[in-house]
Amino acid sequence: MLEKVRYKFNENYTGSDSPNDGIANSEIIDFHKHIPGYDPSPLIKVESNSLTKTMHIKDESTRFNINSFKGLGASYSIFSILKERLKKEMNIDLKASNLWDGSIKNLPSITFSAATDGNHGKAVAWFSKLIKQTAIIYMPENSAEARIKSIEAEGATVVLIDGTFDDCVRICNEDSTHNNYEIVSDTAYIGNLERPMSIILGYTTLFKELDVQTSQVYDYVFVPAGVGGIAAAAALYFKHYKKSNTKIIVVEPLSSSCILESLIANKAVASNGLQDSIMAGLNCGFPSLRSWDILKNSMYLSIAIPDMYVYTAATYYYRYGISTGESGAAALAGLLAIMDDPILSSNLNINSSSVLLLNTEGMTNPEFCFSLEANLE
Repeated sequence: MLEKVRYKFNENYTGSDSPNDGIANSEIIDFHKHIPGYDPSPLIKVESNSLTKTMHIKDESTRFNINSFKGLGASYSIFSILKERLKKEMNIDLKASNLWDGSIKNLPSITFSAATDGNHGKAVAWFSKLIKQTAIIYMPENSAEARIKSIEAEGATVVLIDGTFDDCVRICNEDSTHNNYEIVSDTAYIGNLERPMSIILGYTTLFKELDVQTSQVYDYVFVPAGVGGIAAAAALYFKHYKKSNTKIIVVEPLSSSCILESLIANKAVASNGLQDSIMAGLNCGFPSLRSWDILKNSMYLSIAIPDMYVYTAATYYYRYGISTGESGAAALAGLLAIMDDPILSSNLNINSSSVLLLNTEGMTNPEFCFSLEANLE
């Protein structure tokens, strides 16, 4: 029996009341521009597109050579932590250029920690290594071997946890408190609400790059959600910074739909699913409280989809020469799921709309690549 798509329109949608939280200034994108290897991610127009009037893909598959958008959030959060530490311990006002110009000789020795299903942990490990610090990353023990090795290749220690992503968050918090690690968390919970906001703000660089890449006005932007960070960044950009009419559609796996369940409950609640989707980066049981606070009035539609749409979406990208992973293909998978529902697609008028999709990662799991190749044969 095929699993059915679940969705809910936001009855509290107001369209443009997201908080500022610093997105209007240029500090964040200026910080990223100082990082070695920075380039704006490509904005790809899909020609001969039969799904929508106009389709653009913001392709994060090569960002910083770590293959996902997560480097934007992790780097800015670590920079924010360093600024706080240097001001407190050395009375130094850290600037982005100082990390690379040699003007600060003795950074404090810090161990950064993070819970992850893959990409966030790799991003924390990558930037920690770049600034000559150490990282400890907590992952579910059933994580793909390729993702574990990819993080270890960045010099981090990986701690495997018998449990879910949310168990990793809990144990990371406990160990970090005991060992004085600095947590780089992309999910906000009671006791850790501020640092995850720096992650969300870091992600806004992805969208601010659009300012110089296109003049296109989008009807819809499709964004995947685990704990909701990149979706919240989209809301800050489109609803506060641009004050546009672009509607945000949040896409999740059926088995890990904490944003959808929260929308239904009208408060932050856990997913009812088993968190066992192939979209491993989206297998999150509880939304980030900061993300939910931004999304609760600014997302237009929340949709939870079965895994089968991911294979179709990834094959679509593959044929256009775009590298993607299971979670990376989620936005397009959500669009395909909507197109399969005549009432929903008609209601949204997708065929006559301009759409932006986020491809949030490249191929991070070779086993998924093999299954795609088999699907193409």
